[in-house]
Amino acid sequence: MRREGRALLETVWMGQVASGKGEAARFIRLEPVARRLTARLGSPPYPGTLNLVLPDTSDWVHWLYQLSWERWENLGEGICAADAFSVQVGGEPAVAIRPLLAGYPSRLLEVAAARHLRSFLGVVDGDWLAIAPGPQFEARSGNIRDGRGPNI
Repeated sequence: MRREGRALLETVWMGQVASGKGEAARFIRLEPVARRLTARLGSPPYPGTLNLVLPDTSDWVHWLYQLSWERWENLGEGICAADAFSVQVGGEPAVAIRPLLAGYPSRLLEVAAARHLRSFLGVVDGDWLAIAPGPQFEARSGNIRDGRGPNI
């Protein structure tokens, strides 16, 4: 790994906790999504996500795509595609999800975990949490990408 790449992976970003629209619970409960999250987290996901707003810079997006990630496509009718990233939030293993929807806020990350992160970490809207690289995804499908993100 190049020196720049190693430094990038050692970077920790701060995200600000924000309330969402309450739509993630439905998405997380969908069988294809729940199955993938369970495989990545090692246990069933909490039915909802923690929303984190990241800095107004594209640097964090480039950072994300250097992590272990995969594209979730063809999940079923009416289910949007998404990119999923292995992260840790507040030290807790998690999967950061970026829905691939037109108009989706570019600075928003949906973070899924096995626990209700808001209560487990004791955070409220406006609090800041560290986002760090998580463990590498194991190759369970043919779409694992490690450090070969799209041209952004």
